[in-house]
This record gives sequence, structure tokens and C-alpha cells, in this order.
Amino acid sequence: MGAILAEKTVLIVAKKLDALGVLRAQVSALGAAEVHVASSANMALSMMRMQPFDFCFIENWLGDGEKNGYQVVEESVYEGLKKAVHSYILILPEGSSGMANDSLECFAESFFVKPIDPKLFANRLEKLIKLKQAIRPAEELIDQGDNAKALQLIGQLLRKFPTLASYLTRLQGRLLVAVENYTEAVALFERTAADRSSSWAYMGLGVCAYNQGQYTEAMAHFNLVLERTPESIEAFDWLSKVYRAIGRTSEAQKLLERAVKLQPTAPVLQSGLANVASENSNWTVAIAAFRSAVKFALHSCHQQQHDYFGLARCLQTQVSVRGGVTSSKAEQEAVRTLEKVVFEYQKDQLVRFKSRLMTSETYRLSGDITRANVAAKDAFEVYKTLDDSAKAEELDNLLEGVEGTLLQQSAEDYKADFSRRVFTETEWGRNNLKGMGLYRKGRFEEALGCFLNALETVPNSPSVLLNLVQTGYELIQLQPQMSAEVLAICNKKLLNVSIGAMNNKQQDRFRALSSRRAVLAEFDPKDGA
Repeated sequence: MGAILAEKTVLIVAKKLDALGVLRAQVSALGAAEVHVASSANMALSMMRMQPFDFCFIENWLGDGEKNGYQVVEESVYEGLKKAVHSYILILPEGSSGMANDSLECFAESFFVKPIDPKLFANRLEKLIKLKQAIRPAEELIDQGDNAKALQLIGQLLRKFPTLASYLTRLQGRLLVAVENYTEAVALFERTAADRSSSWAYMGLGVCAYNQGQYTEAMAHFNLVLERTPESIEAFDWLSKVYRAIGRTSEAQKLLERAVKLQPTAPVLQSGLANVASENSNWTVAIAAFRSAVKFALHSCHQQQHDYFGLARCLQTQVSVRGGVTSSKAEQEAVRTLEKVVFEYQKDQLVRFKSRLMTSETYRLSGDITRANVAAKDAFEVYKTLDDSAKAEELDNLLEGVEGTLLQQSAEDYKADFSRRVFTETEWGRNNLKGMGLYRKGRFEEALGCFLNALETVPNSPSVLLNLVQTGYELIQLQPQMSAEVLAICNKKLLNVSIGAMNNKQQDRFRALSSRRAVLAEFDPKDGA
């Protein structure tokens, strides 16, 4: 076969030394001059951050209780480490029937089942290299972010290389979804599903349906993916969003509890379970899931400050002035968690503010008013250093967080002056104020537009977000024909925030709005549950 890997950089990811040795010998025999090795998912991702690799050979099993090979592929894609021009190959355990083929974006280009025959290894790699060379101009455009030109070139390549249709149509479908051309994407996925019955085509159909508020269709497609690929992280994640989108939060929780048993190291699933359990006030499940989300997302693209704050917020439900072992342990863990998030985001003043504020709340709940006052003072001082947008997003949190402390009156005085200024001097403030006025007049469609405009500036403001959702629900009752469109808008915003990290009043409002979704989803018979 010759030196088909000459001048290629190679990374081998395997847990056991003998497996590393076998793979290293095989790639070296094919001319690879630069070969690196990693023994865990986190080590592999760290190496990818230091340099790109043309080829990555990744064993799917990387240890019991550890992230697997698929998660290496998934995280490298989401973090932007795996470029379209790169080739990732999964190495599956002996007896495996084949590679999961359910994802539009996070997929390996090829796979081998152990033990690997050297001749098959060389032949399959040679074919893969030829394929990647033929489509390289399109994949380079994808890596440059020029999706429009990439789509145009893929169309030309499909006509020139019809035998590469299986690979090219997957790229094409992914880009059509990215540019929100759902009409063409659905047509492509339906053709592919009919011709080849590919799981990724059904995944694409589900994503398109979900993004257009067609929840019944989305549910059917994601369930079909799970029938074919029972451990699909993406299908579980999307299907749970469908259940939450139509107000069936108990079913969403049961689904994700099943999912984390199959994929316990997937932080996306653990974080999703934690938030839906918080929505259902199931604190035991939420606490355990937030712990796992924090653990398995550490130093990865899935690490989120909201998971730390969500864990602390859930632990607060176990803290009581009556004391006791449970309360004491919960208080200590909450404070440690809030210290950890500051350590992980050391340069983020907003994180520091939230941490000190929630620390104050935790001490207040346990009856330790002295420490609560100290933390509240620290929080208020940090708050005053934030920019106006951040202050606006956190104003409600500040006021609730310092209740019952020496800072309560100072915060209320600050709010009076700040609110007058921000609602008259900032565009988002004027939009929010105008939206509330239009809402009171029953002009819900105009109000919805105002809240959407406000969220462009303050995307993480729970109060503006909840205003948007409440307005959307009133609009659906007034104009049922807009149900699918408006629910899609509201759910896209609402389900991307962490209820677990909201303050108590915001959580109560979130739950009240959530309970209406099941009814509102039925306004359009086609898209109801």
C-alpha cells in the first residue's frame, strides 16, 4: 500500500498499553512519521487543543466509568477541535456490529472492529484518504464558515462523484439545518431515509420538526433513532426537549433517568436531567445529576457555570435553621460548590457576584446571619462593578438574595435609581418597558417583538425571558393558528436556560408557565402532544 499516512499527523487514543502498541505499529507501517498517544478522553482533548491532527484513531472503550470514544468525537466537534478536513476513526470492541450512525454533526469518518486485519486497515484508510481528497475544497469552505459556498460546491461534487453521495448528503443536510433552510433539509432527509434508512436522516428530520414547533413529528423521528441506536446521546437530548416543550416534564425526567443509566458520563444528559428534575422539584435527583454534570463537564466544552449554581441552588433546599446532619452537609457542599465556580471562572466578575450572593442566601437559610451579611456586602460591592447589561440581568437576583440582610435597603435604593436610568437610557430597557405596556393593552404580537429585541442585548435576563414566554402564551390563546411558530420561539429561548440556577421567585414563575405548555401545544391539532 505504500506510505499512505506519510506527512500526516496522527493521534491514537486507547486505555490499554497493548492496544496503543498495536495501533501505533499499524499506523507506523503506513508511513506515519508523527504519532502521538493519549490514554483518556480528557488527555486526548488537551492534546487536540495544542495541535490539530489529520487522523485520530480512538478506541471506543476508554475505561469503566470514563468518557468513551464517541464522546471524544462529540466534544472535539462542539469545541471546534475537529475540523471537517480531519479524519476520525473509531476502534470498536470485538463482536461489535458496527458504528452508531445517528448524528448529523458528531460522527467518525470510519471504524474498525477489533482485532484489526492489517490489510483491511490499509485498504479502508486508502479509500478514506481518496474520499477526503476529492471533497477537500468543500470541507475547507465549511471550516472557513462559508456555508453558502460549501453548499453550492457540494451540489457540484454530488453530480461529479455520485458514488460519494452517502458522505456528501450528510454534509449537505447538516449545512441546510445550520442555515435554517428546513424545507430543503427535510426533502433531503426524506429522500435519504427512503433510500438508505440512515439514522442520521431521521435525526435531521427530528431537528427540523422541533425547530419549527412540529413536536409530534419530532417525537416520532427521535424515537425511531433511539430504536435503532439505543444509546444515542443526541436523540435522548432532543427527545427530552420535545417532552419539555409540550409540558410533559415528568416524562422528560423519566427519559433522561433512563439515558444517564446508559450514558452516565455524558454531561449534556446529566445537566438536562438536573434541570428537568429541578422543574419537577425532585431535588434528590437534581442534586445527583448536577454533581455528575459538573464532574464530567470539567475543563470541557460542556462546562457551564449554570451547573455549579444549579447544584448550589438545589442544595439550598436541604438547608434549614433547625440544623441537623443533612442541613449541615448541604450547607457545606453548597458553599464549596460556589467557591469552586469562582476558581473555574476566576476572571469573571459576574460569576463572583453570583457566588457571593448565593453564599449569603445559603448562610441566611441556615440561620448564620453574621456570615450572610458579610457575603451579601461582598456581593453588592462586586455587583456595582458590573456593566449595566449585567446589572440589569441580575437585579432581581440581587434583591431576592439580600432579603433579610443589612444590605436589603441599600439594594432597594440602588434599584430605584438604576431602574429609572436603564429603562430610559438603554435600548433594551426601552424595549422591555414598551413590551410590558403593549402586553397590558393586549397587543401581544407587538409585545413579543419588543421582548425579542430586548433579549438580543440581555440574552440571559430571566425576567425579560419570562416576559417573552408569558406574552407568547397569551398570543397563542388569541391566535391559535400561530401556536407552532410561537411555541418554537419561546421554547428555543426557554429551554436553553437553567431553571436550576434561577432564584426561587423565577423558578415559581417558570413552573407556572411550564404547566401551561401542555395545554397550549394542543391548540394546533397537528402539533399537539
